[in-house]
Amino acid sequence: MTPRRPPKDTSSRRSAKAPAKTPATVPAKRARVTSRPPAARRASSSDASITTSTADHARVQLLTPSGPIDLHWPAPGTRALATRQQQAIEWTHVVRNRTRWVRSRDGSGEQDERARDFLRDLGVSEPQRRWLAEAGTVCVCIPYEAEQVGWEARILPWEFLISAGTRDLRTGMVAVTRWLLRPPAAGPLRLDTVLFVESAPGKLLQDWDFESERRLVERYTKAKTFERLVSPTLDELGARIRALKPGIVHLAGFDTHQGLELVKDPRASDIGDGYVLAAQGGVEPVLAADLARTICSGAHAPSVVFCNIWNSAARVAPLLVAAGATTAIGFQDGMDDALSEIFLGSFYERLAETRIVYAGFDAGWEALQAQPKPLRGTGIVLWRGGVASELGSTGLQYTAPAARERSALLPSSMTAHEAQELIALTVEPETQFSYGLLHNNRDLFRRFIIRNLGAAPIHGLEVFVELHSNDGTYPYRQSFSLDGPVRDLTREIRIALTSNLARTLDELLRTSLYVRVTWGPHEIFSRTFPVTLAPVDQWADTDADRSFLPSFVFPRDRAVGTVIRNAEHFVTALRDDPTAGFDGYQSLDASLANPAASVDHQVQALWYSVVYRVPASYINPPPTYAVASQRIRTPSEIVAGGYGTCIDLALMFAACLEAVEIHPVIFLLNDHAFPGYWRTDRARESFLRALEKLASVPDGAVDGALGDGSAARERPSVAWSFDAATLDVIVAAIKGNRLVPLESVGLTRRSSFADAILDGCDHFADAERPRFLAMLDLQTAREQGVTPIPLGARLQLP
Repeated sequence: MTPRRPPKDTSSRRSAKAPAKTPATVPAKRARVTSRPPAARRASSSDASITTSTADHARVQLLTPSGPIDLHWPAPGTRALATRQQQAIEWTHVVRNRTRWVRSRDGSGEQDERARDFLRDLGVSEPQRRWLAEAGTVCVCIPYEAEQVGWEARILPWEFLISAGTRDLRTGMVAVTRWLLRPPAAGPLRLDTVLFVESAPGKLLQDWDFESERRLVERYTKAKTFERLVSPTLDELGARIRALKPGIVHLAGFDTHQGLELVKDPRASDIGDGYVLAAQGGVEPVLAADLARTICSGAHAPSVVFCNIWNSAARVAPLLVAAGATTAIGFQDGMDDALSEIFLGSFYERLAETRIVYAGFDAGWEALQAQPKPLRGTGIVLWRGGVASELGSTGLQYTAPAARERSALLPSSMTAHEAQELIALTVEPETQFSYGLLHNNRDLFRRFIIRNLGAAPIHGLEVFVELHSNDGTYPYRQSFSLDGPVRDLTREIRIALTSNLARTLDELLRTSLYVRVTWGPHEIFSRTFPVTLAPVDQWADTDADRSFLPSFVFPRDRAVGTVIRNAEHFVTALRDDPTAGFDGYQSLDASLANPAASVDHQVQALWYSVVYRVPASYINPPPTYAVASQRIRTPSEIVAGGYGTCIDLALMFAACLEAVEIHPVIFLLNDHAFPGYWRTDRARESFLRALEKLASVPDGAVDGALGDGSAARERPSVAWSFDAATLDVIVAAIKGNRLVPLESVGLTRRSSFADAILDGCDHFADAERPRFLAMLDLQTAREQGVTPIPLGARLQLP
């Protein structure tokens, strides 16, 4: 799915998340907590039509080449089943919020240990855990009775649990598929008729189109009949399904949560999983069961339904299989468009060759694993269905096809027009960027995707990207091959950061970015894009960029050193020790009633050093000539000029704290910023652990999943930014005297240290909560590679 134009709110774009065979880092989902239990959710009109019964309704198995593993699954109506349901929701939440722990060795190790414990709780013995580790492929066999029965087994992120729970034993990857026990499928696979459904009704049509995705599916399915259906109503979709009887249905567009969020519909956070279709010129959220009834209506059901929409693995895909579809593919939560194209292109290509669904699924995983950059993304889930006799003893009746030998296409074998028809590109640069964003490894392009619509590999493609500026040009060149259907270059293209202009630019610069793609003598793409280079000291207060504020914290600034030297007399007096200095958390003394008293004294000394030795007045920020942006002053510039904004002062004090190895934070409100600090290093670690374990809330719902495992909205995608969803944990740390907020504007009015703390705490009163945007943890940001921007002379002002 390609945006026609960038959405106005960049936070609503599909974020870059590249999957591996197990769920990896991904932008988590921002959710409103819903406390409604499963029984209270609105029942779908189609529940009865997709209800079956099975003698093994409580038998959940893991099928491996070494043998089946029967899991302990509680009986309906028992307290143990309620516990299992809560565990399923908690694990769904853990995976959706993996940015909180996946890049932390301790966090990842803890989740691995929890996964091992959970497998043991399910009845997996240690020898059987070795079976899983050595299996290569595992099939989770789940009985189906009704939508409201057994949902806990369907929403569990089995791919993650099995992978994480065997990580200590494995030397390779393990591929997990799911089998839904229900009546047998209707005959062999039918793959010659494809219905491509692209749904972007109402306002969504203004920003998104599906041409590249449609061309890819049409090319690689090689179907005799390929039909496109644009933004239908539910009735129109059902009528076309009944008339065409497609063997493959490909759903492109938006799930209920993302679609409603994009159009600012308040139902987004409190609705079950499903698909957005059209209704009277607007959008209509169609729940999973109603969608399944429509697509699998009558005696016909598709052989393959590819749900290229977010949040489709837990409910949409299994209910399609329960309704009669032979197979369905869905995503656990969010998925980057480019990576989904990589997967679906390879999937359909191999499916057309072998007519084996799992062969296509395996090829899609291989394509994702072959990507040159580390992948960050969600789980992709393959659901199949039928009776146990169709399943086989291992759950996988598939022999890998022999390696294919395909001759590469040569540019000399075709005309320039044929070459342009063969190679399709999506190139969308960012309209504005700065040295600071490039310094933090941000991308020059929103999307830079190249697709091979031919039948053979293409070697010798060349990409040339050049940024123009007053002191020269900054090129990027790369030669590469298209061995598969899609190549995503978005995260690969980088330009040199050695430009004196880029590092000293004081005002917005209108310039250009030139892109050229060639194949031998053929020019495939050539275009010059107007772009804006922002000043090096400009920070964008947007959902996408505000989290990079730690790059403007400069602990090595000369003025920071001056503040610390001037504070030495204060700290010796406060600590009543002539030899005392700034030793950070080394001064903690567990034998004292207040073990962190010396840490507080160090912060207090820095406070009064700024108040009395480096006085500054408050001033409004300088003009930026850009929306939602602000120019940041360094500590040296604050000292030299004698003034600063709230954010300037917050960053300067945070730099002083970081310089003496006391971990600072930055609190961001919708119109204000101020610093804080962790009183002990253990307090910070406890906070991070609390967030890693924050998985459940009362009444069977969690933040990020409704009571039956439905999804909700997205979260920030960086590990050091903690938004309003974590505010209760932040407030608990403040009330527990583990985290101390400081109102840094008090530096300009000579407030006492105690008043600065009280004023900082006032920002967390109940009436002030709606203003809270995020807390940025500096130490976590540094651990993730967010380092200070090299501003050179600006850090050395007298």
